[in-house]
Formats: sequence, structure tokens, C-alpha cells
Amino acid sequence: MVMSQTTLPVKEIVTALRKEDFNVIESYDAGRFVCNYVYYHSLCHAAAHGTRSLFVHVPLFKMIDKEQQMQFAEALLHVLAAFC
Repeated sequence: MVMSQTTLPVKEIVTALRKEDFNVIESYDAGRFVCNYVYYHSLCHAAAHGTRSLFVHVPLFKMIDKEQQMQFAEALLHVLAAFC
């Protein structure tokens, strides 16, 4: 059975990232075709392998520079590790 959304605690993840001063919002909508396709297949893969999936939109570097995005990625991995 494929879940229609992540089983990770999104509200808690967002709260933890906001405490690290990242401007993030909770969403249960992956977006348009390609994002939905990637998210759906990641959920299928997670369900088949007993893991979990989370879809994260990443802005263009002209909106948020590479250094900030790398800091965010590191913080996100730490937060996810705490919840897994």
C-alpha cells in the first residue's frame, strides 16, 4: 500500500528548522507534474522498502544562495536524524 503523504512528523521538522532560523513552511503539496511524479515514486519506493520519504522544494540559487542552502541541507539532515 502506497501512502499518499510522508509519515515523517512534518510539523515537528518545520518547528525544529524554524528554531535554527530557517524560513520554512509546512506543505503537503509537491507541486506540478515532475515534483508530483518524483514524490509519488519516492513514496512507492519507501513503502516497498520499509523506509520513509520527504519531499523538499529547493529554491534557485538566485533566490537563496548556495551557502545558505548547504547550511539548510545540513540542518535538515540533523533534524531528520533526530526523528528517525
